[in-house]
Amino acid sequence: MKDLLEMDVIEHLFGKNQWDEKLGDAEESIKILTFNLGNQTYGIKLGQIREIVEPSPIQKVPHTPQWYRGIFSLRGESMPLIDLRTKMDIQPCTEDSNNAFMIFLHNGNPHAVIVDRVNEVLEILTSEVNFEVFREGNTEDFFRGTFIKDSQLIPLIDITLLNLEYNRKAE
Repeated sequence: MKDLLEMDVIEHLFGKNQWDEKLGDAEESIKILTFNLGNQTYGIKLGQIREIVEPSPIQKVPHTPQWYRGIFSLRGESMPLIDLRTKMDIQPCTEDSNNAFMIFLHNGNPHAVIVDRVNEVLEILTSEVNFEVFREGNTEDFFRGTFIKDSQLIPLIDITLLNLEYNRKAE
């Protein structure tokens, strides 16, 4: 009965298709890409990232929120660039040689987030994730849980749930 309840919590927090088509039991492993925003390490399910690329020139877009850094071109395809630090209400990302653009799909369209540094891919068990810490209503909807790696607490983000809606200012 506990396993069924635990799976209900996982399904509620991640959704059936957000993390894996089949979540399996609590001992299923998932691959997590870790990255840094400032001194904090975060994790994201590897399957949510289409690719990681070096930063390219950004074209600013007027009348957009601060977290909307602008647009850039990747192999002829234009896509928005989101500053995840600003979106999470921490100091905006500063550009340096360790920055990376992580490409993901949001509502079927390619987007990118700029991060300070991409670290490594970890394979963890779903039983290692604390899904209770970010219950509905406690924080932003895109935080899904935490796990511990080498005594460091790592929050997990479901990037497909970022709220990227905004109202353009009228001129």
